[in-house]
Amino acid sequence: MYSMMLLFIVTVFICVSILKEKDNTKYITKYVKVAVPMNINSQRVENYKLIGYLHNNESKMLPLYGRRVHVNNTRWNYYTKSDNYSYSIHVFLNHKNRDCGSEHGCDELYNNDQVYISEFNGNFSVKLYDNHYRYNPQII
Repeated sequence: MYSMMLLFIVTVFICVSILKEKDNTKYITKYVKVAVPMNINSQRVENYKLIGYLHNNESKMLPLYGRRVHVNNTRWNYYTKSDNYSYSIHVFLNHKNRDCGSEHGCDELYNNDQVYISEFNGNFSVKLYDNHYRYNPQII
C-alpha cells in the first residue's frame, strides 16, 4: 500500500513538471500538426501500363502509357516517353484541348485519334494494342 502511494506521488510530480515546461507544449502541438496525413487517395488508382503507341507522318513512333483517373471513371491519364536524351522523360499528352496529365485527365483515346504533344510541336495518331481478354470455354 505504501509503495503504491509513493508511485502515485512520483507519477503526479512527473506529470506536473512536464506540464510546466513551455517548450514541451510547443513540441506537442507542433508534432500534432505534422502528423496529420495529407493527399491520400480515397479511391483506388491503377498503375500506368503500356497500352499502345503514337506515330506521325515523319515515321516517328513513341510508346503510349495510360491509366484511368479512378477505377470506375471514363477519364484517363496518358503520357509518352522521350528517348532523345540518355534517360527517358515523361511527356503528357493534350487531347481535345485537355491536359491528360492533370488530376481530371482527358477523354479515353481510341485508334486513329489525334493527340497533340507540345514538346514535339506536332500531332500524333494513336494505335492501341488489343489487350482485351476473351472468354475461352476450353480453359477451366
